Amino acid sequence: MVKKVVFVLLSILILSCEKEKGDDIKTQPIIDSISLGIDYINDIFYSLENGEINSVANTTWDIAFATSMMNATILVNEGAGVKLYVHPESDTSKWNEIDTTGISGWQELYNSDSTWLIGAFNYGTNLYDNWGWGYYGGPSTNHNVIGKRMYIIQLASGSIKKIFIYLKDGSTNTYHFKFADFDDNTINYESIQLSNYSTRNFIYYSLVNNEVIDREPDANTWDLLFTRYFDEQSIHIVTGILSNNNVKVAEVRGISKELADTTLSNFSDNISVIGSDWKTYNWMTDNFSLINDLTYFVKTTSGKVFKLIFISSEGRSSGKIKFEKTLIE
Repeated sequence: MVKKVVFVLLSILILSCEKEKGDDIKTQPIIDSISLGIDYINDIFYSLENGEINSVANTTWDIAFATSMMNATILVNEGAGVKLYVHPESDTSKWNEIDTTGISGWQELYNSDSTWLIGAFNYGTNLYDNWGWGYYGGPSTNHNVIGKRMYIIQLASGSIKKIFIYLKDGSTNTYHFKFADFDDNTINYESIQLSNYSTRNFIYYSLVNNEVIDREPDANTWDLLFTRYFDEQSIHIVTGILSNNNVKVAEVRGISKELADTTLSNFSDNISVIGSDWKTYNWMTDNFSLINDLTYFVKTTSGKVFKLIFISSEGRSSGKIKFEKTLIE
């Protein structure tokens, strides 16, 4: 009987030690890094829990469509140099008459850097009956969004096309659009059924190769996107980090990294809380310096909270970014 009691107590002690050891390991800081490649040629989809999920070239696509049946968001690949302009007259009946006269004075449209719900094609949207490129027709039209604007799109190569998104079919969750070169009478008609990509946030399209690009991992597998995007505050393209839908980030500045905690800032669903301003560029040395006393806390898609501290950024030479992450909740 005594031996049995001793065995039980010993077993409990061993399990307790293993649990404590596991907890210690779980809360230990982990040093990790990603590489966007020379001249930031790649996008990196990253999970704080599982590391790098996908590295994919950021030059293979021009526009992207949100896959949700509930919105009509369309992005442009501004990080690769794609530019979008809405034609001033925007008379959709004048497809053959549209030209680029005066384009230098037109307003360039950008994706929002605060939400994935507003892409460049959604300029002027209220996210209900007006989606920028088209109007929501309501239940009487099977929840269709009907195109109302003509656009000029300049690709990364410098070539210019005209494009008209003329319908999002609400009954089948399918986009219908057409595009063409100005010096070619050939019109390309395309339809993309988004239900085929329901696990993604976006599906992408190349206007150069006339093909769908399935480049994004499942939406529930990643937390952060290391990429290039238009920063609305600095008003230029930057290299930084955008967070996924359902990921929240808190930023703590001016407090030592050792003392920073989640009580010192509120969590936000703004996708560019991390953004690019955790570093500064020195034009004299052609190097990046990190901001002192800056800590981020990231609440992931799985509900876990990580403390995130940046260690270094090597710039265009390698695109390598080094950081420390610690699971705290």
